[in-house]
Amino acid sequence: MARMIQQQNPLPASSFKHLEAAAPEERATSVLMQRYVDGDTQAFNELYARSAGQLLAFLIRLTRDRDRAEDLLQTTFAKVHRARDTYLEGAPVLPWLYAIARRTFYDAERSRRARHESLSRDGVLPELAAHGTSSKIELPHALDQALAALPTGHREALLLTKFFGYSGDEAAAALGTTRAAIKVRVHRANQQLREELAAA
Repeated sequence: MARMIQQQNPLPASSFKHLEAAAPEERATSVLMQRYVDGDTQAFNELYARSAGQLLAFLIRLTRDRDRAEDLLQTTFAKVHRARDTYLEGAPVLPWLYAIARRTFYDAERSRRARHESLSRDGVLPELAAHGTSSKIELPHALDQALAALPTGHREALLLTKFFGYSGDEAAAALGTTRAAIKVRVHRANQQLREELAAA
């Protein structure tokens, strides 16, 4: 299973550089991950506490539904557990976790589309339940719609760099692309976002 996760979440080798220039927090997270790989279960608890909030925020932005995001977060960490032996020692941890979370979201979306319609937990179609479901994330409507209208790759690049503060290299690692591509995606996303908001 770990091999399957590794194949589903390829990251370019150039993304994994040793951490001499990394921030202390990034180095600490890398040490935690290596402890976990080596069998320290307490390190997993610390890793979860350190990264779950950021991953949940990312998944909420992708799904625009807190319940779904929380479910995907748990699935993400189950995959992290199974894929822990594929972690490259010294590699930045959060981009690796984001890549797994992103793949988990896409897997869930493919499954939802295959069912043709997705029911909420109470059996109501989401579009009918949206206004009465407390778990729906309250975002300014125009911004929510504008973000949803962006191509997926552009939206993800924009969220990682502008909403979550990731560098171009970190976003590139998480999305399996290059820093130059991230720069182009963010520029186009900002341009389209301005146009969508102006039209709204």
